[in-house]
Amino acid sequence: MRQLSRVTAEAALLVTSFVACISLTRLFTNEEFLPNLLWIVSIAHIVALVARRLRLGFLLSAVISVTSLVLACSAFFYNDQSYYLLPTTASLGVLQQDLQAAAVIFNEDVVPVEPVAGFIVIATAFLWLGAFLSDTSAFRRKRPIEALVPTTTVFVFTALMGTAEQQIRYGILFTAAITALLIAMRGLNIACNEQMSPTNSTRGVAVVLRNGVIFGLLIVAMAGLAINQLPTAVSQPRYDIDDLNNSRPTRNVISPLVSISASLVNQSDEEVFSVRVAENDFDYWRLMALTEFDGNQWQRTSRFNDLNNSSALANTHNTSNRRLVTQTITKTAQSSNDIYLPVANELHRVVDDGGLSLEYEQDTGALVYSAAAQALAEQGFTYTVESLVPVYDPAQLPVRSSAAADSDFVAEYTQLPPNCTPSEESANGQCWPQRITDLAQQVTAPANNDYQRVRLLQDFFRNPQNFRYDLNVAKSHNVTTAEQFLFEVRRGYCEQFASVFAAMARSLGIPTRVAVGYTWGTWDELRQEYVVRGHHAHAWPEVYFADVGWVVFEPTPGRNRGHDSSITGLAVAAQYPSNEGGVTFVDDIAPSPVLPTNTFTDNLASPISPNATPDTIPTGNTTGASAGTQSSPRFALIAAIFGVVVAAILCLVPASRVAKRHMRLRLATHKPLLRAELAWDDATNALKLLGISATPHQTPVEFARQVNRTRTDMGALTQLASHLTTLRYAEFATVGDSTASSNVKSLTKQAVATSKELVKFCRKLAGVRKVVFAAFDPRS
Repeated sequence: MRQLSRVTAEAALLVTSFVACISLTRLFTNEEFLPNLLWIVSIAHIVALVARRLRLGFLLSAVISVTSLVLACSAFFYNDQSYYLLPTTASLGVLQQDLQAAAVIFNEDVVPVEPVAGFIVIATAFLWLGAFLSDTSAFRRKRPIEALVPTTTVFVFTALMGTAEQQIRYGILFTAAITALLIAMRGLNIACNEQMSPTNSTRGVAVVLRNGVIFGLLIVAMAGLAINQLPTAVSQPRYDIDDLNNSRPTRNVISPLVSISASLVNQSDEEVFSVRVAENDFDYWRLMALTEFDGNQWQRTSRFNDLNNSSALANTHNTSNRRLVTQTITKTAQSSNDIYLPVANELHRVVDDGGLSLEYEQDTGALVYSAAAQALAEQGFTYTVESLVPVYDPAQLPVRSSAAADSDFVAEYTQLPPNCTPSEESANGQCWPQRITDLAQQVTAPANNDYQRVRLLQDFFRNPQNFRYDLNVAKSHNVTTAEQFLFEVRRGYCEQFASVFAAMARSLGIPTRVAVGYTWGTWDELRQEYVVRGHHAHAWPEVYFADVGWVVFEPTPGRNRGHDSSITGLAVAAQYPSNEGGVTFVDDIAPSPVLPTNTFTDNLASPISPNATPDTIPTGNTTGASAGTQSSPRFALIAAIFGVVVAAILCLVPASRVAKRHMRLRLATHKPLLRAELAWDDATNALKLLGISATPHQTPVEFARQVNRTRTDMGALTQLASHLTTLRYAEFATVGDSTASSNVKSLTKQAVATSKELVKFCRKLAGVRKVVFAAFDPRS
């Protein structure tokens, strides 16, 4: 019966880990990662079980478990880069990139997100170590509550961070799993420790399991019924104050720049969409624009206008100097948050919406499907649109880009964090460093108008003597990384080039935003369409010119649309580097910029060398923060909440212990035996500070004798055990004080006094640190 009880408890523990794995699906857009994760967790429990059954020590078991974890990760995630499952420099490099991509998504995205490898590796490590610690707590230390800590942590995390879909089912499933584990552990405890005959032991375990199952089912049923009656996280607010002044509700959606970053880092070859268009009508397929920069990230909270509204086409200022491009775009299956639809430049009209109700946001030029069409959109669909692709002449552009523009519009698109004071550092992302503005003014000093300033900024970034294209940089676009990009590393990919360009242009008072989308992709001769994959993701800046509209510029080396050479000075269309072929740097193949013929090209500023002296590059307070160390506000909030919860739990431990003892003292006021039993408990708890514990089958006298064999300073324990044993069999020990004999009262007082002396002695030997830790230890 003991062996069966142990196997049952081990299976119940494995089930709790499975439930924790399943709860992770609330964080991600698909469940493709789940089978591998379940296999890995099973292996983790098997490794812990075998080490325990072989009676290996804790440290040796831990080493074996960690080693097995490394081998498992190599086998499941990095088999191609490993050497017979052993980590190599290549596998560690890929791991680092995966973790960086996951960090970008965690800091900037909202759930559900793509289950990128970095997230799954982190989940694997936590669940593996959690399985080992749970097994140790449950079967080595006999602490079932401790065994629940790792899986409960995972479940609470997914409940706080995950979607609200099926939260009741997840809650009931987790409640059932932990209830089953506690019942199984109770049955194992009875089978192993209780003083019973074999027959009674079997009966006792069966009774516990039967009653536990009935009780557990009642708990699960009551929880399910009660939760259904409570307002949940998916409940809509009675009044949304954000919508009081809006005719349409706000839709908070994921910034596409997050997906762009992940696609660039992961070198994805997965097809995202295809575009049926004339082969010569290729363009950048634009998703939307990011308009707000808070010092930490570029973002946009969208309010969408219905496409049928005539104001939806206000972005198209005029139809002169524009060519009409018709595109039939087929989107693959997508996540519920991937609502942005690719369109070439400025949308003119929707020819065929593919059965979806499409919406258009005027401010950012974003075409999306409506919330009502989400289920259909997630299966993939085809739509046809017309775009007006401009062919601008620099002579058409006003001297001042914001001339005659609305003041609120200019303020919105030139917004930056406030300038840093002399005592402030830009590392916190809350202020804008003056030295970046100084650099922008220096680069654009030869210009006579805003167009020339923007061209000088573009060519400054494209000059191979100044910057190099490189994916192996910090995957973020905050103030700190902008400074490092400009003054230190001078390497980056489109995200850095576009976002820093836009911020520098804003510092000059020029309205600018960051557009997000894809390059045109690869022409498929058989399909007669462009196939766009994840690695074609791209970001570029757009500059506003009054009475003209948003004009595309291209500061990223090796990229160019090719249709607007009169504006950008870049005549050759190029979508390299599209992350194909594993090439990192653009220096070797970047074409020399073809500058337009105009009156200011002879006065272009000389390239600023990476080794420029302080006289040529404005200096300022250099921050010591390294790339990627900018702390995420959301992570800080989560850490703060977690800290408050942990502190509250820790404070509850001593408080509940004091309350419990006070209640026992009240009950023992007129019962000498109960008071003596409490004195004995106080003494044995104090002895635990010294590592001395009694076994369940020992009597007080037997325990005192055992202790005295190894310690000569515990004579008080023998005296206390003798007093307690006498009181247990005294005639008046359990009745009221009025009828109790004077001898019983005297023995009780002696027992209490002896216990106090013993507690004081043990605490002195243990030291303050152990006493404090014991007071806050929730295990007892």
